[in-house]
Amino acid sequence: MESDDAITRMSALATPSRLKALKMLAESGEHGLASGELARRLDVAPNTLSTQLLLLSNARLVRSRRESRSIIYKADLDAIRELMEFLANECAAGRISANIRVSKRH
Repeated sequence: MESDDAITRMSALATPSRLKALKMLAESGEHGLASGELARRLDVAPNTLSTQLLLLSNARLVRSRRESRSIIYKADLDAIRELMEFLANECAAGRISANIRVSKRH
């Protein structure tokens, strides 16, 4: 990953609303969530969410697909992993492991 790509991805995550949206999409798994459902769960206006999702999509942190009249979004876990590896290797000089164990928080 190039530094510019990492900066774009980190910038896309630099607001609580976008971070929360990405978290919900990651939790939704492979099926993803329709943009309307995500807006309802986040309690935000659909047009506001659309802007947030565009920024996440441009940073390649989320992917979208059309299903009938809905747009379904899902987190791009490979892109998230790439960012984590970049941070571990380039920013922490390899002193921490990017092999982070995923655990469920209650």
